[in-house]
Amino acid sequence: MRAIQWITFDLETLPGGDYPKPEELKAPAQYKKPESILAWQNDPKNLDAAYKKRALSYIEGKIFCIGFKIDDDPTDVVWDNDEANVIQGFEKKLVDAFYERFKTSTIHKCTLVGHNIRHFDLPYLWLRAMKYECKQLLKVIGIRPDDIDFEDTMMVVCVTDKYKGMASLDKACALFGLPGKGDVDGSMVYDMWKAGKYQKIADYCKEDVDKTYALAVKLGIIV
Repeated sequence: MRAIQWITFDLETLPGGDYPKPEELKAPAQYKKPESILAWQNDPKNLDAAYKKRALSYIEGKIFCIGFKIDDDPTDVVWDNDEANVIQGFEKKLVDAFYERFKTSTIHKCTLVGHNIRHFDLPYLWLRAMKYECKQLLKVIGIRPDDIDFEDTMMVVCVTDKYKGMASLDKACALFGLPGKGDVDGSMVYDMWKAGKYQKIADYCKEDVDKTYALAVKLGIIV
């Protein structure tokens, strides 16, 4: 049986840690008067915006769900409010997939595929695998950061690493006549989470994995 080669994946992340205190916020430069600065710092909208930004930091944020597709198998999603459960659940599903295919617990390193993963999803995933001591997961993704085998569809669409622009998954798919995003985008994940729409986040994550996979096939990354 053919060895498992590709793992197309996507993360949805949330802010982590304690909610910020007003004095921790730095007001914009145009706020000069102490009372104006204090009012800005105590505005709930500004506090929430500052907290929301942590989701983009693989140091201050946390992973809420992982969507993944092993080769051309059906896409699966692991989600939980406890980040440890997400990472360990993802690791177990990978181990189970290897066992189901090869009837052995021996696993091997695969190529990770995703959109804009080089500076976001990959460091997030690797650091959490280290944090929670997921040794089997590290064997799949790489023991060290410079050992990770990956293909970033955004980098391929942008043609060269010297290109300084960004190509969203939606625009990249549109270029090749593939379905783009629906009525949800990444900026809405935190608000959906606050509203308890966990399954909707998981569904959105799954859709992104499916779109990334289709794009990777179109680009000749996955053959």
